[in-house]
Order: sequence, then C-alpha cells, then structure tokens
Amino acid sequence: MTTLRDVPLRPVPTAEPGTALDEALRLMNGDPLKTVVLVGDGTYLGVFDAGSADSGGVPRDLDPATLAVGPYAYTPRVVGRPNTPVDQTLLAAMRRAGQDVLPVVRNNTFLGVVTREDLEGVEARTP
Repeated sequence: MTTLRDVPLRPVPTAEPGTALDEALRLMNGDPLKTVVLVGDGTYLGVFDAGSADSGGVPRDLDPATLAVGPYAYTPRVVGRPNTPVDQTLLAAMRRAGQDVLPVVRNNTFLGVVTREDLEGVEARTP
C-alpha cells in the first residue's frame, strides 16, 4: 500500500500568524502553488492561500502591512500524515473539501504539501 511517506513532498513558504498580511501575500504570490503554511513554535496551524485572499474576509480598505495573516488563514478539512494511505478515499475527501493542496504533518510538525494532481498520478500507477 502506498502512503504519503512514499510521495515526494513539495516545499511551500511558511509564516507565523503574526506575519504582516502584505508579506504573506508576497510569499503566496511568489509560490507556484499559491500557498503559505502558518506555523507557530514549530507547530502546524493552518493555510493561507489564494482562496483565503479572495474570500472577501480580508478587508480591502485597510493597509495589509498593518494586519497579521493569522486571522485570515484556515485549517483545511483534510490534513495528511506520513502513514495516510494514498487511495480513492483520500482523493474523494480532498475533492469534497475543494482542496487541491494537502498539508502533511507529523505530530503537528509541518513537513510539506502534496497536490491532488500528485496523488492522482500515484493512485493511477498503483496496481
């Protein structure tokens, strides 16, 4: 059985919740996956991505340099662990949650991300 341990993880930028929103936006826009993972004291806290930035929750009338990114991040419904099986159940959960990027953590420590496309490729090659 293939697990997330067998799938190469992609690095994405990380930031602390107190990071200025304009800096988080700069990091997000510079990342191919348009994703920034929030960590605090080495612990995975959530994700700030293009969906977060465009959700309408980010005030447009305030200077993003004066706002912290933390309140605008979210915790994805589906988070992987190294022993999570790569199968149709995982892919279906990601589709239902509208997730294209899956954070992978071990004991709440962020390791990296995989994309739904990555996992679909692995699943297609698994006998």
